Amino acid sequence: MATEDVDDYFVYDTRLASFHAPQAVATKRRTSSANSRAPKALSWPHKTIQPTDMARAGFIFQPLPSNPDNVSCFLCNKALDGWEENDNPLEEHLRHSPECGWAITAAVEAELGEYAREDPRDPLMREARTATFADRWPHENRKGWSCKTKQLVEAGWKYTPTIESDDMATCTYCQLALDGWEKTDNPWYGPASSKPSAS
Repeated sequence: MATEDVDDYFVYDTRLASFHAPQAVATKRRTSSANSRAPKALSWPHKTIQPTDMARAGFIFQPLPSNPDNVSCFLCNKALDGWEENDNPLEEHLRHSPECGWAITAAVEAELGEYAREDPRDPLMREARTATFADRWPHENRKGWSCKTKQLVEAGWKYTPTIESDDMATCTYCQLALDGWEKTDNPWYGPASSKPSAS
C-alpha cells in the first residue's frame, strides 16, 4: 500500500468505500492454469458483518487470492481474515492488536469493555489518542498556534479528517467533532466559531 493510500484511509468514507467496490487482488506470476482462473477483483463476501462496522473499527478491505475477506487497519496495519458470522470487528481488532490507538479510542466511543471506564489522563489513553494523529495534524508546525497535537490529546481529541476537512478532530468522550481550527483556539473549548454550539 502506497503512503498516499494510507493517508487517504485516515478518512472514514474512504475506508468504507473500500468495502463497496470490488478490490483488485494482488496476484503472483501465473505458473498454472489454476492461477489464470483466479479472480482479478473481489467484493466483500459477508452479509452479516457490515462494512460500516469494519470502517469504524479502522479496517480497509484488501482481499488476497487465498484470503478473500482480508482486511487491515489503516493505523496499526494489522491484517485479519477468516471472519465469522458473529464477529464484532472492533472486538477482533482489540483482540489481535490491543495497542492500536484507533481501536482503543473507538472502544472508548463504543463504551466497549474496560476502555470506557479508563481515566482519560491515563498514559495508555493519551498514547492511543496521540497515535491517531500520526504526525498528520495540519497545524502542528505552525508557529504560535495553540492547537497542537499535544494540547488536543490532553483535551481528549483524536484526529478524524474527512474528505472536506483535513483538520477535523473528534472528542473521544462526547463525540463532538470540530474543524476549522484557528491560531488562538483552545483545544479545551474547540474552534472559536464553534464555541456557542459546542457549549
